[in-house]
Amino acid sequence: MSLGRLSRTMECASSNPYLLRLFAAYATRYMRRHFHAFRISRRHHYSQGSFEGPILIYSNHPSWWDPLTGLVVWRRFFAEKIPFAPMDTEALQRFPFFKYLGFFGIRKGGCGAARSMIETGMAILQKQGNLLWITPQGRFADMRERPLRFRAGLGHLVSRLSHVQILPVAIEYPFWEDRLPEILLQFGSPVTIRSGESQFSDSPECTRTLETALERTLDELAIDSQCRNPERFETLWEKSSGIGGIYGYWKKWKTMLGRVRKQKETP
Repeated sequence: MSLGRLSRTMECASSNPYLLRLFAAYATRYMRRHFHAFRISRRHHYSQGSFEGPILIYSNHPSWWDPLTGLVVWRRFFAEKIPFAPMDTEALQRFPFFKYLGFFGIRKGGCGAARSMIETGMAILQKQGNLLWITPQGRFADMRERPLRFRAGLGHLVSRLSHVQILPVAIEYPFWEDRLPEILLQFGSPVTIRSGESQFSDSPECTRTLETALERTLDELAIDSQCRNPERFETLWEKSSGIGGIYGYWKKWKTMLGRVRKQKETP
């Protein structure tokens, strides 16, 4: 890609650091009101600064909450990176504020959309301090859906890269013991592509490899989710315990009635 074309492509993707930090803090507070806890699986643990150079994260897409979940994850683990993510062009026109958070428009369907995604992605990942987050299924999908089927754009992009770290991420929003759901997230094993090296002979092979890696990560997260054991996770935040609502009132009344009975039985 020529320098002129690279410059024009990067105009489609920009980020305001001040607004990004402000909105990420707001997203964290907002999600704390709607979820009981945010937990990260201990299977693959990373800390802020674990990755040098550009990062490509790709994840499943189970819910409307995913962009906000991504912002919370960025704030906790990748705050030193500048994040970018594709978004449907029509949605971005309705909510232009998201342009300042690193979202760039991609029209659904057609070769032009795939070409635009590849060019913008390559431009972003040529800078050491950038992070690109993609949901390659291109639609909302249940985390148990198998086999995973990615759109071709991610495979074409990765097969053209020469120096980037690729990280699969699995996300789930189950209900455990509280009236509010949990946010469960797991990082997979990273794939590193260094300059001058390529382990993928073509984009279909690349796509299959990436699909398999995310399936494995989703399966591992599902096992931990079914156990309902917080010890398997690093808890970023958690509300005080309690099932709340009508069940919470019933529990309080039951405790109070028990005390009354005890008092009557005491001579």
